[in-house]
Amino acid sequence: IGTDLLGALLQEFREASIHTVWLTVHPENRAVHLYERHGFGRVAEHENYFGPNEPRLRLRLNLTA
Repeated sequence: IGTDLLGALLQEFREASIHTVWLTVHPENRAVHLYERHGFGRVAEHENYFGPNEPRLRLRLNLTA
């Protein structure tokens, strides 16, 4: 279901001429693999993104490539 939903959302973004999608996700969240399969790349890792001991990965997808 997650793959289908993300694929549909990214298609909507492309049709709306959105060029770049950014997101953050906890490094232990299984969805990281879903995002990477859809082409998201890791841009940064933050140990305290939302405060102490709140790590996040920052991911980006370029929709124009």
